[in-house]
Amino acid sequence: MVSIVGFGALFELYSSNFLMKEFWAVLIVLFGLAFSISEFLGYLERKVAFYASAR
Repeated sequence: MVSIVGFGALFELYSSNFLMKEFWAVLIVLFGLAFSISEFLGYLERKVAFYASAR
């Protein structure tokens, strides 16, 4: 489902039509989102681990 709509559709459209500037822009945005989500989850995990070990 994700590859049909949203960023997946843009990724497929730009890569199949050799629109390299747009392709790399979508790729950089996706990497940025993935990195941000990963860092946020790591932050939450550290906070939960702190309170879980405080017993």
